Amino acid sequence: AGGMPVGPGLVVDGATHRRPRPTERAVGIREVHPLTTVEEICQEVGIYGPIEQVALDKAKGNALVHFVDPAFAAQLCAERSLLQFHGQLSAVGIEKSRPMPAELANAVAAGATRNLYINLGPGGASAAERLSADALRELFGAHGTIESV
Repeated sequence: AGGMPVGPGLVVDGATHRRPRPTERAVGIREVHPLTTVEEICQEVGIYGPIEQVALDKAKGNALVHFVDPAFAAQLCAERSLLQFHGQLSAVGIEKSRPMPAELANAVAAGATRNLYINLGPGGASAAERLSADALRELFGAHGTIESV
C-alpha cells in the first residue's frame, strides 16, 4: 500500500511511479470532543503503528500524534480524513514534526516498544483482580506518564 523504498527519500508505486518518501511523523487531529482522552486517541490511531507521543490540548480541542515512523502517519492520513470521538467528527492531517530524539530512535531500531506487559505468574488471576487500573497507574506513574491501562 505504501510503495517500495528505492533509495533515500524515494518510494516506487507500481512499476514506474516515483514520489517523495513521507518525512513528517506528526498527525494533527482537529475539533476533538472535550471528553476525549489520550487513551482513546491511542486506541483509534495506534493500529497504524507505534506512537512516540500524543499531546492533547482539551482547551483548544486539538491533538498532535507523533508516530515513530513517517510512513505510519502517511498511512493514517491516506486511509482516514476523519476520526470520531464521542459522536463528534475530527479532521485529520499531516503536521510538521520535530526530530525524534536519537536515543529513542536507536531504541526503536533495536526493537523497543512503549508497552509494558506484566506476568503475574501462577495464581495471577487472583492477583489481577486486586490490581485495578488506578492501582497500576499509582504503581507505575512515578516512572512516567501512563497513557493506557
